[in-house]
Amino acid sequence: MTAKQYFKQKYGTDKNIFTPNVMQYTLTKALAIELSSGRGILNQPIYGVTVIDRQDPESFCKLTNLFQSESQARNYIDRLKRYSKANYTANDMLQCGLLSS
Repeated sequence: MTAKQYFKQKYGTDKNIFTPNVMQYTLTKALAIELSSGRGILNQPIYGVTVIDRQDPESFCKLTNLFQSESQARNYIDRLKRYSKANYTANDMLQCGLLSS
């Protein structure tokens, strides 16, 4: 299954109210990732990284995050991909604090 298919299966055609403009999907061994954009309450650009844990696709994944710049969001996705490639699961990443700044 592709990352886009994971998102369609979980959310159907519903769009995120804050970041409705999908920019990219990424699939790793452990995660399905969506990068999207929108406007904040002060009309500033915002970027969302929504994450689905492939081991538990129906639950909310706490790796989902919101960013003020596209570069911050893409850096976060790069870190998610790197840790996933090293066989860390979403739960490992959270428990070990691997994504802390």
